[in-house]
Amino acid sequence: MEVQLHLSDRPVNLPDEAIDIAILFGEAPDSRLIAKKIAANRRLLCASPAYLAAAGSPQTPHDLTRHQCIVLRQNEMAAGNWRLSHGKQTETVKVHGALSTNDGEVALNWALDGYGILMRAE
Repeated sequence: MEVQLHLSDRPVNLPDEAIDIAILFGEAPDSRLIAKKIAANRRLLCASPAYLAAAGSPQTPHDLTRHQCIVLRQNEMAAGNWRLSHGKQTETVKVHGALSTNDGEVALNWALDGYGILMRAE
């Protein structure tokens, strides 16, 4: 057996690129693929103490619309649509902010530096 590891943050057409196995976040991009959930991808809202001291802490999901949110762009997912769950309730909030990136480490550093609120995988 030969293994080639290919890491990418862009959508990949698995059959066209001769990829046999892929680990993806979110829904399978193609209904012709056989997909099996292997783990939950729990996400948390994160912000630095300095940001929260300056801007206040959001108390409700809608409060996020008045904050600087750092948007992490992944594949073709709608950027800035954060799906928040509490118990059995789920709400989608369209957030905005001056900063967005497709690099998780950059987004994390921006949040740590106090530039806004980030939704990040646990």
